[in-house]
Amino acid sequence: PCDAAALMRPSLQFAHNAVERFRQSALKWHPDRWPLSDGKIEAEVNFKRAQEAYDCLRQLHCAD
Repeated sequence: PCDAAALMRPSLQFAHNAVERFRQSALKWHPDRWPLSDGKIEAEVNFKRAQEAYDCLRQLHCAD
């Protein structure tokens, strides 16, 4: 029998890649790296988006 839920789960390799991409994005857009510059607001927005995406993937992974 085919387990549809199993097909929807991210693979281990996908999860590893997602974590690596989050770390790269977090380092690039961390607001502390953009002190008092024009890019600080953009950095805060992008950092928050990356964090929300990571949290979503983490919830999917932990739901198993």
